[in-house]
Amino acid sequence: MSWFRENRFFVMVFFIALVSRLVFFPGFHEIWWDSGTYVGMGKFFFSLGQAGVWEHIRPVFWPFVLGFLWFLNLSPVFFGHIIEFLLGMGCIFLFYCVSSKYFGKNAAVLSTVIFSFSSIFLYLSVHLYTEIPALFLVLFALFCFEREFYSLAGFSVGLAFLTKFPAGLFLIPLLIVLLLRGELKNLVRVFVFFLIPALIFFIFNFFMYGHPLVPLIDAKLNILSVLGCNVLRAKPWWFYFSMLFRENWFNVFAVAGLFVFLKKFRFKQLMPFLCMFFPLVYFTQMHCRDYRYMMLFVPFVVMFSGSGISAFIGKRKKLFICILILLVGFSAFKGVWFYADNEVLSPIDVEQDYFRFLENMPVHGEVWSSNPVVSVYSDALIKKVYYPIYDGDSSVSFNSYLRSKGHLVHYVLLDNCGGGIICHPDDKVCSVQLNETMSFLDSNFNNVYNETYGRCFYKIYENPLF
Repeated sequence: MSWFRENRFFVMVFFIALVSRLVFFPGFHEIWWDSGTYVGMGKFFFSLGQAGVWEHIRPVFWPFVLGFLWFLNLSPVFFGHIIEFLLGMGCIFLFYCVSSKYFGKNAAVLSTVIFSFSSIFLYLSVHLYTEIPALFLVLFALFCFEREFYSLAGFSVGLAFLTKFPAGLFLIPLLIVLLLRGELKNLVRVFVFFLIPALIFFIFNFFMYGHPLVPLIDAKLNILSVLGCNVLRAKPWWFYFSMLFRENWFNVFAVAGLFVFLKKFRFKQLMPFLCMFFPLVYFTQMHCRDYRYMMLFVPFVVMFSGSGISAFIGKRKKLFICILILLVGFSAFKGVWFYADNEVLSPIDVEQDYFRFLENMPVHGEVWSSNPVVSVYSDALIKKVYYPIYDGDSSVSFNSYLRSKGHLVHYVLLDNCGGGIICHPDDKVCSVQLNETMSFLDSNFNNVYNETYGRCFYKIYENPLF
C-alpha cells in the first residue's frame, strides 16, 4: 500500500487512462489492412500453410501470438484486442517506472499524462497493429535494464525486433550506455540474448527463402515503393515534428527538457535521449512517413516534455497540482476527441459483406484476393494479387496466371479501396493489365458480388467450373 500512497498521482492518471480505454473497447472496430495480414499470417503459420495468408516482409512475433489464439479456437480479433488492451496498460505502467528512474516522480507523472492520452496511442489501442506490442517489449527491456536484468533486457529487445523490425534500433542505446560505463561483460550479455530470438528468425529465413536477411531486404525495398505513404499520402520531412506538437501542445516543453539535459548533462538521461534520437532519425529520413510510426519515439519525446514542464514548475507544489489537473483535462480531451473523430464507429455493410463472403462458403480451388482482410473471416489459403507491390510486373504476372491456370482458381476478390490494385499514376502497363484482367474475369467468371461505396468498388468472381 505504501507504493500506492507514494505514487498516488500516477495511480489517478492510470485509473483515468484505464476508464477511457474501457469506454472505447466494446463495439465495432474496423480491421485494417495490416491487422488482416497479421491474423492471416498467424493462420498460415499454425496450419502449416493450409490457411490464411503469408507476407514474408512482415515480422513474425505478433502474427505468431494471433495465430496461437486461432489454433486454440479463440477469436484472434477479440482476444487479440484483449491482449493489446493489456499491453497498452502495461506500456503506461512501464513508462512511468522507466521515466521515474530517469527524471524523477514529478516529471514522470506529467509525462505519463501526455503519453497515456497520446492520440496515436489511443487510436492504435484497438487495431491489432504491431506498435503497441513492440513498444511494450521495448519499455520492458528498459525496465529490466535499469534493474540490471541484462539478459532479459536483451531478449526483450530481440522480441521487439521480431514484432516490428525498426524496434531493433533500441539495442543500440543499450549497448552504447554499457560501453560508456565500461561494462563489457554486460554488453556481451545483452547482445547475446538479443540474438537468441533474432537467430531463430534468421535460421527460419534461411530454410524458408535461402537467405537469412531476405525479409529485411525486401521489406526495405517494399517500403521505398509502397504507393500509399510514398505517393497517395506522401508527407514532408518535417511531418513528425509537426505531429508531435499536434499530438499535444505541451510537447513544446520537450525543447526545454532537452536544453536542460544538454546544459546540465546527466548521464542517466542519456538512455531516453538515445531512445528518442535513433528511431526519430530513422523514421524521418524514410520517404514513407506514417503517423503510427511515431509510437516508437513519442514516449521518449514525452519524457523530455515532462522534464521541461517539471523544470518550469520547480518545487512549487500547488502549481504542480494545478498544472497536473490542467494537463489531464487537456490531454484526455485531445486524445479522446481524436479517437472519436477518426475511428469508424459502425461497419460499412458493403465492405463487411465483401470481406465475409467466404466465411461459410466451401472452397475447392485457389482463392486470390487484393486485400488480406479476407483471411480474417475465411480459413482458406489466400493468394495475393497485390504482393509485394501491385505494379506493372505483378499485374502482368497475375493476368498471365489467370489465362494459363485460371481453371485452378475458384474465387477472385478485388477491391480498390485498400490499395491492393491501385496502380501508380505513371505506371501505364499496370493500368492496361488491370483493365485486361477485369475484362477476362467478366468474360470467363461469374460476378457473384459487385457493389460500390464512395469511390470504392468491391467485386467477387467465381469460376463456373467449380
